[in-house]
Amino acid sequence: MIETPRSIHLVMEYSDGGNVQQLVKEQRRLDEPTAKRILWQLLDAVEACHAQRVCHRDLKLENFVLDRSRRTVKLIDFGLSVVWATGQTLFKSYGTPCYTAPEIIMGKRYHGPNCDVWSLGVSLCTMLTGALPFQAIGATELNRRITRGQFHVPEYVSADAKDLLQRMLTTNPEARADLQAIREHAWFKGVGLPRAPPPLQRAPTGGADAAADAEAAAAAAIPLDAAVVNKMVELGFDEAAVERSVRADTYNHEAALYALLCAKTRRRGDDSPRSSANSSSASSARSVITGAAGA
Repeated sequence: MIETPRSIHLVMEYSDGGNVQQLVKEQRRLDEPTAKRILWQLLDAVEACHAQRVCHRDLKLENFVLDRSRRTVKLIDFGLSVVWATGQTLFKSYGTPCYTAPEIIMGKRYHGPNCDVWSLGVSLCTMLTGALPFQAIGATELNRRITRGQFHVPEYVSADAKDLLQRMLTTNPEARADLQAIREHAWFKGVGLPRAPPPLQRAPTGGADAAADAEAAAAAAIPLDAAVVNKMVELGFDEAAVERSVRADTYNHEAALYALLCAKTRRRGDDSPRSSANSSSASSARSVITGAAGA
């Protein structure tokens, strides 16, 4: 993460398998075992969001990215997400029209998790059939079809999958299946899909804390890359601030740039001349700083 006075830049890993929308387009539709694997992972992702009271509000195939093997799915694009308080309902309309829940279309106040489930239902239907369940030429007709909640499911879709779609795409948000009900549905029975581990909790006082402290102390004793630190000093960074940020694993400009330059040096190879690696790193550093300043 790189902070500038006007913006925050998140540098994340590159998912080179494209997104689920591209996968569906290539294969025309997904077989049910593949759709199950993808939906199961999405349930983990959305459940993690809801546990932190974060409603995504833009769940769609384009926002589900894949790794190279196209077996691991990750959820992206939280630009329309919102954090809600206990008992709070939402009102503003956001998201992609074809994936929008009927209560939002009708201008009602809504509960975020219910709307995310509706969008997951639209996503599942699109994966299984290759087409959106609700689509029309104009916005008025599209809204009418969504509020009616009537959609066609081809005969080749299994009975269990059809039943799950009906439960997820129920126009009454109170009767709509929640994430737990989806997990326990017959469509997932016998699949043996792994459940993501629960969120990490702070270890209780005692041996675990002592081990963590020892690990942190050991990490603090590891010397920083002197060449990288020197280059950052040449570029105007304070050496003490760089070391404090790196030691504390702080999410700021100093720690982020140090990590980027170290990674650049490693990619050049341990047996490369140090001066060549440093020269390349300095050039990369100037590019990063210039880009951040321009942003």
